[in-house]
Amino acid sequence: LSLHDALPIYNLSDSLRQINTVNFPIDSGPLALQWMTSFDQDTTGSMWTGGAGTPLVVNGRLYARAGDTLYMYDLDAGRLLKTVPSVEARSFYHFIGYANGMIFDSTANKIYDLNLNYLKESPIPITKVLSDNTGIYLAAGAGGIYKYSLDLSEELWHLKEGYLTYTSWGVSGVIQIYDG
Repeated sequence: LSLHDALPIYNLSDSLRQINTVNFPIDSGPLALQWMTSFDQDTTGSMWTGGAGTPLVVNGRLYARAGDTLYMYDLDAGRLLKTVPSVEARSFYHFIGYANGMIFDSTANKIYDLNLNYLKESPIPITKVLSDNTGIYLAAGAGGIYKYSLDLSEELWHLKEGYLTYTSWGVSGVIQIYDG
């Protein structure tokens, strides 16, 4: 059973959510671990480094960010397909995001295609990425929320107040806009 047959479904890197529409059979046998991986984590200091943030699943691939590297795995087989260098995250608060065929590395502030080929720098330092069919929303923590065109070529608006972002333990969680 392949979990990515119902494409294009993806799981944001900000939480673990249902990522498919597959109806699992009720009369099936026990689930079995298909594959796993781990990353070296330095726990000697007060701020642990090298750990992975929440993985990102897009179109049959799993993307992970750990230490100073981005990883791309085949979701079904667990085979490592590619790595690209990033920068060491000196905090728990790092994530990778997805919007319109692009992978966002929040720590390095870089944007890649789905094969982890470098595309461009992010137009702003990001803490959260969301998108819909009208554009890409980038949160910059205390710097506001920006809406860009789907190709990031044009800034459509910048919200400087009336919003809240929440970040916790290796993931960037929520953008909340209130009062309009």
